[in-house]
Amino acid sequence: TVGTTYYYKVRAFMGEKEVFSAFSAIDYMPSSIVLDSVYSNSTNRIRLLWQPVEGATEYQLWRKDAGSDDSEYKIVKVIRDQSITAYSNVDLESGGRYTYKMRSVTIKDDRRLVYSAYTDEVTVAVLPEATTISGSSSKSGRAVLSWDKVKGADGYRIWMAEGTDNNYSVA
Repeated sequence: TVGTTYYYKVRAFMGEKEVFSAFSAIDYMPSSIVLDSVYSNSTNRIRLLWQPVEGATEYQLWRKDAGSDDSEYKIVKVIRDQSITAYSNVDLESGGRYTYKMRSVTIKDDRRLVYSAYTDEVTVAVLPEATTISGSSSKSGRAVLSWDKVKGADGYRIWMAEGTDNNYSVA
């Protein structure tokens, strides 16, 4: 089950009557991280939230630029405080798309590093910048609208109201 740390031990047996050895020392690997939420709430930031992982000594956050064939994953942040379960990746390009994955790491008593499986990849777009709009009318009953192009926008939705304080609806 993703999000659960499992512990293991083993023992050997011989013969049909299964004569067993003593158990090995107990070993474990940290569970995969469970991402709660990944979103953009700013024009330069993506926020990631996850569940804590029992036994983890650090979390690794990896990122690549989405849509770029030559982009490779790079470590963005190593978090060594297990009580931290959120991170804001800042200074990102407005309208840019980024793909993330995470994993937990345990440092064993013998200083050996043990890695969990990666989370599923999550692609998120950074909020685009606001655009400017201007309107004119060449005929009665007709509005001609124009706006500045926004980097990363897949389209534009126009909202209209009969006054600045009225409820807007999609035109």
